[in-house]
Amino acid sequence: MKIQRLLKESVIIFGITLSTLFAGEGSNLISNGTFADGMNGWEGRHGAWELRAVETKTEGDKTFARLSADKPTTVQVVLPVDESWKNVTLSFESRRSDVVPGSLVHETFTAEINFKNAEGKNLLNWERTIFMREASEGWETVTKDYAVPEGAATMIVAIGNRAKEGAADYANLTVTAN
Repeated sequence: MKIQRLLKESVIIFGITLSTLFAGEGSNLISNGTFADGMNGWEGRHGAWELRAVETKTEGDKTFARLSADKPTTVQVVLPVDESWKNVTLSFESRRSDVVPGSLVHETFTAEINFKNAEGKNLLNWERTIFMREASEGWETVTKDYAVPEGAATMIVAIGNRAKEGAADYANLTVTAN
């Protein structure tokens, strides 16, 4: 099972590496952060069923992913890390309604970047996560800078929902290296 997982991650990393090698600093490393191509390029953290829990919608010229509390899920994009990167910036637009978080800090709408080394070990803990525990007044831009930990081989960009009630929309996700 571990060999299959490692092989799958290696194939994903190789494919993404080819598409991002020449992206350069300042370019969005997420190929479908606008969700214009549905959930193409995204994967469920715990399995493909999580992708089915995400709706993509379009309002005007904005396409977004909607995560609802009745379907707890985390979806992610796995990207290779270039050893020359010192920092990466995660930026996205979020709109949340009727949010009722759970009693634990992670039981809400979230976004994060985590880094793993070549052996698959997590290099960050809770400091990686953006917790959105309240409704918003329309679309708001959220930005977080991350120092790339020494030994990072991959980064996982994830959006998730573990709230008791509510919905969150995510649009225009970007990750840039600097």
